[in-house]
Amino acid sequence: MKKAVIVSLSIILGLVLLASACKPKAAPATPTLAAAPAAKAAPPGWDKVVAEARKEGKLTIYSTFSVPSFQTGFNKAVQDKYGIQIEWVVNAGAVNAEKLRVEQTAGKPMGDIYHGGYGATIPLLEAGFLVDFRPPIIDMEPNVWTVDMFPYVKEYVATHQPPIHPLVVNTRLVKPEDYPKRYTDLLDPKWKGKMNMHDPSIMGIGSSQFMMMEEKEGLQYWEKMAQQELRLIRSYAETVRRVAVGEDFLTLLALPSMLEEYLAQGASIKPLAMQDTNFVNFGGMHLMKNAPNTNAAKVVINFFLSKEGQEFVSLLGESSIRKDVPFKGHPLMAEAKNNIKTEWLISLAAIEKMRVDVVGDSGKAAKILGKPR
Repeated sequence: MKKAVIVSLSIILGLVLLASACKPKAAPATPTLAAAPAAKAAPPGWDKVVAEARKEGKLTIYSTFSVPSFQTGFNKAVQDKYGIQIEWVVNAGAVNAEKLRVEQTAGKPMGDIYHGGYGATIPLLEAGFLVDFRPPIIDMEPNVWTVDMFPYVKEYVATHQPPIHPLVVNTRLVKPEDYPKRYTDLLDPKWKGKMNMHDPSIMGIGSSQFMMMEEKEGLQYWEKMAQQELRLIRSYAETVRRVAVGEDFLTLLALPSMLEEYLAQGASIKPLAMQDTNFVNFGGMHLMKNAPNTNAAKVVINFFLSKEGQEFVSLLGESSIRKDVPFKGHPLMAEAKNNIKTEWLISLAAIEKMRVDVVGDSGKAAKILGKPR
């Protein structure tokens, strides 16, 4: 069985798994798909929530996922089932977090749900802008979850998990025999001026990778990478686009949701699992404080955790957190997922250190690697 070094996952998983952080564990085997047990009855009052949600009839989701096929399919399912229309506001996590902060501070909230990863969730949590909502489906179907906890702790509701954040190469520019196997391989001078990375001076997968490699190899790793003329980019989509069109040979880490459409179109790219470590996290849906359409938001979050709702997760290139929904991503993503040898998951302490030491104009990342050109 593969070994994994589990260091807890996001601020929320960090709270739950902190006791086991940094201890070696066997990598979890792919869960056996099984029919979900008979669901328990909905809690008292849930029917009223659903009825009020139908009256509200709409809601706004601020999301980091720009995947039209997901949004179109999910919208139709929610409209057909509950008569609720969804408006998506898609931006980088930091942009949406700032929009939500301004709305909440002004007392004029427009967003009902924040949909994304931990990077923007943390400041929203700390500012008290998220509401403690436990989706009833968690207790109605208690045996279907793939994680050792219900997909919920207070304000955070995990709804899907990237199978892997892979390194991505352009297959026209990089021969198979030259594919990097470890992140340390990228220190070879042959890669100089040919790589990009999501800017680690802002919260996101770039800052997570910066901390991951600092913990594994020390800051000297990034000091050496600084000599490789690494291109820093703040758009997740742009990191992948540049590789797909051949402007860069590879990107160090990519969001699965940014890869699926390129892979489906037959782009000359290949996701690779590095042998030294791979960064993994959760995505989630979170109920905003004073949401204009609170009931509709609750119903949509609950629906996303249902088997029907989780069937849409594959359109994001991600894995369901239910045992009865298999991974349906592109075969190349499945291949990379199966080649994972170790995982690096973020603890609460690591996230706080990242915010204090890594990101920002005075953080380690900017001082060592500079800022986007």
